[in-house]
Amino acid sequence: MTDRSSSDLLTQYKAISSKLKKKFSRKSNVSEPNDQFAAQCEKSELPQYAALKWLAVAKNEASLGHTNEEAIALLKAGRLFLEAERKNIIGCDENLKGAMTCFNQVEKLWGDENPLTAALCLEIGTAMESIDPHRAVLYFEKAVLLMNHCPHLHLQALKKLSSAKVATGDFHGALTAFTAIVNVVNKITSSPFGVYKDILLRCEISRVLLILILQPTPQNIPLDLQKFIEKYTWIGEPDTVTVSWIGEELFFLLQSLVMACQCQDLEAVHDLENDLWRYFSNEQKGMLNSIIQIMENSEK
Repeated sequence: MTDRSSSDLLTQYKAISSKLKKKFSRKSNVSEPNDQFAAQCEKSELPQYAALKWLAVAKNEASLGHTNEEAIALLKAGRLFLEAERKNIIGCDENLKGAMTCFNQVEKLWGDENPLTAALCLEIGTAMESIDPHRAVLYFEKAVLLMNHCPHLHLQALKKLSSAKVATGDFHGALTAFTAIVNVVNKITSSPFGVYKDILLRCEISRVLLILILQPTPQNIPLDLQKFIEKYTWIGEPDTVTVSWIGEELFFLLQSLVMACQCQDLEAVHDLENDLWRYFSNEQKGMLNSIIQIMENSEK
């Protein structure tokens, strides 16, 4: 974009902002300048300027006492700042700061009692996954708290949180999140079916892998997790219930993996790797690689 076109856009923005600052006895008609400037920004692919436009709208709505309209304008501005951040237009974190400021203001305007706030936290966390994974965790944690009253929404937030915890290397937190998912599914239905069986299968595999990564001692592992992992060890009895829903082959592959790790048999783990691969998601493949790396480092 040339300096001249950038200057033209700034001139338009200043003119529009000036219109929006005017106070009338009735609500200002902001739609026309908004649409004009939005069209220019879209044409020039400048989401950060479109975000500034919506900030001006939000300020105008606030002056008129229109809380909901102000929140909507701020939300649009925040989304556009995030779009600019993803495009890395400026090359620094100014767009990210702008987005976070907008979203924080929206949260304050809506309040924690508003279900839209929980949905917003989930949206922001999802957007942050590729930009700032640790910040994504914070928003997913808040979404989990705010959605606690609704099992189905709570489940969605926990699923996002568990993946974010794995991505940031917080394996203790990930194990806690996966266990919480199992508990929520059990509350929803005593006979899992369809998508719930898929969710439980993901949790079953992931919890086995996370316990192998963390290598907890009998003294610092909760009793429920101790019983959970015992069925995959030589001291446990074959779990016919688990075998019936995850399949005999996968059960014995996981059991073999647990026992190979207990024996520190790295060669056996490598032998199992190809067979396990087709059952694992990319996230779980990454966890298995972490287990192998831990074992390789212990041999050095």
